[in-house]
Amino acid sequence: MISYDDAIHILISQFKDLENIYFEDPEYYSDLPYVFYESKFTSYIMKIVINNNYAKEQLQKIFEFVEYLLANGDEKTQNLVEVSVIESLFFEKDFMIKFDNLSKLFGEKTLNSFKKCIEYKK
Repeated sequence: MISYDDAIHILISQFKDLENIYFEDPEYYSDLPYVFYESKFTSYIMKIVINNNYAKEQLQKIFEFVEYLLANGDEKTQNLVEVSVIESLFFEKDFMIKFDNLSKLFGEKTLNSFKKCIEYKK
């Protein structure tokens, strides 16, 4: 089970670009996984979605990671991902324009979480 307390360290071990950002101010982010995931990880995802013209390999790695956290994280970690990543992406117009193509990269738990957002918005 992945502990909420390890959420940032697991993220930055998988995505080295985010590691550099984290270590610019580790004291600030260390107790604020929600802030780091929403402001930095979601921004990282959106840059890839917008600028890299659907970079499938990078996005596949990202959504495999998101699925892994949803499947293996403790309750707080799952909530972190659903709120800071999935809900944040759901409200990004540029993400939702490409949702049909991007959703092909989602695992079951990730897709279900997005479906909850869609149902809630109706």
